[in-house]
Amino acid sequence: MKFVGTLLFVGAVLMTGQTEANVNCGCIRRGGKCSNSSDCPTTGGEQMKLNVNCRQAKACCKCTDMCPKGSSCIPSNATCDGGLGNVDSSLCCGDQVCCTPCFETSVCKLRGEGSYCQESCNVGDIIRHTSFTCCGQACCVLDTRSGR
Repeated sequence: MKFVGTLLFVGAVLMTGQTEANVNCGCIRRGGKCSNSSDCPTTGGEQMKLNVNCRQAKACCKCTDMCPKGSSCIPSNATCDGGLGNVDSSLCCGDQVCCTPCFETSVCKLRGEGSYCQESCNVGDIIRHTSFTCCGQACCVLDTRSGR
């Protein structure tokens, strides 16, 4: 019976060693993650190789998101600002993208009461400010000459 207990304990230690091959407490304590190689991947964000090695001479890497102020990192499968925002996959760590919301809509609204953003302007309305594109859409202004 003692032999079976020892065998189970040794088996558990071996299995734990296999499942945690890329875990290093020193790396984790410094905010890093063990890489699958001796280098840090450049999948996004700013990668920094820490002075701690993981098992099997793997690198300990710490990633910092580089999304600018007013933007945020979101999951890569999420929609950015209702589909109108700008997405950059090089600024965030892991499987995330940097989402910059569309602010041009408010610029169009400053063009006057009745201004709106739309893919194409309603019949009778005019595109007065083509330089303000509403994040890919037209900035339309109600045509007050038509009496509407």
